[in-house]
Amino acid sequence: MRRGLTLYGLWLLTWWHRLRHDLGRELTVAAASLIMFGTFLYVFNDFLNVQIASIAMAMQAAFAHTLTIVVLILAWSIGLYWIQKREPRGVASMALYLGESRSVITLFRWLQSLTIIALSHGLAWWLSARYLARWGFETSLATELIMLATTAIAWSVLVRLRPNASLQNLVLSELKFDQSMEGPANKLGILADWRLAHILHRSRLCHLLMLIALSFACLITISVANAGPLFVACVCALATGFLLAAMLNVQMAADLRHAWLERGLGVSHDDFMSAFQKVATYLAITSGILTLIAYGLGLVLTQTPPSLLSGSLAALRVAAVAAVPALITPSLLLQVDGRRLAVSLPLDFVVCLFVGTAVIAHWLGLALVPLLISTARSSQAGRFYRA
Repeated sequence: MRRGLTLYGLWLLTWWHRLRHDLGRELTVAAASLIMFGTFLYVFNDFLNVQIASIAMAMQAAFAHTLTIVVLILAWSIGLYWIQKREPRGVASMALYLGESRSVITLFRWLQSLTIIALSHGLAWWLSARYLARWGFETSLATELIMLATTAIAWSVLVRLRPNASLQNLVLSELKFDQSMEGPANKLGILADWRLAHILHRSRLCHLLMLIALSFACLITISVANAGPLFVACVCALATGFLLAAMLNVQMAADLRHAWLERGLGVSHDDFMSAFQKVATYLAITSGILTLIAYGLGLVLTQTPPSLLSGSLAALRVAAVAAVPALITPSLLLQVDGRRLAVSLPLDFVVCLFVGTAVIAHWLGLALVPLLISTARSSQAGRFYRA
């Protein structure tokens, strides 16, 4: 018991020492994050509790309950991600290397998991009670118990599916490098192919994002089949595109932990970002095609199909909205701190929401995409060397 608590104390001290030895950078990230989150919460609270409430209280209640469910699912996903994450240089790995008993390490992991769950779930319930829907005690307790049970089940499944070294070698062997080709094009292709292979084969978080994105694409089909408004299909398409684009944030966080290797091999900032832009182009095309298929399937299933011209224009609008997040995400990855998904993902979400709703409102909103890319690219120039 005492040794397990000692490991738990060491784990907490790692966060304190990381903050103390890099105080300037941590304060900068904290200030930028607070400004971003504060602006988002202010706009969101005004939209939900003032603008929608002035139209209809029933609509406001429906929005609040739906968003509460979304926040709880997000908190569940974040908590599960940090619980199942295994750091090769973490406290548990160190203790195991030094010969600590399994029971002590198990106790430490339990304490660590309970702390992560308390922070993620507690923050979600606070946001719900403060800005969204106030659920009753029985409903909240039942929901929390379901979240805990599904976390335990998902964790046990992920442990069994944890990739090993042989799978890593298999993924590496799938990358076909033609050494006879030399030049920038081949280097860019290798950098992009490696990241694409890592996203598709190695990252469980990316697999989860793909599954959720596919669910939102199915909602497009359901909306069109039931003759829903175009706005609903566009919002689902924007969610699909954002979830697929979020895989770039996940990959960036993984890459920056080993950026010294690529810098030592002569990879420049432009090479690094061009590789991400190439992968983003693939994801944008995939998002557009996926939503086009979903919208077309909905048109086949609907009993009151629109005219060919209006249906084609609507399908193209949905595909354009879905492709926007992936196209602009590479320009946002290094704006604050690419290592921290808790910072980069909300920033990406706010910007994608702004540009995506502009495209939904009018086709001229697409002009914001190249304008944002050209402006944001210069503001993060050279940050690959300082990451």
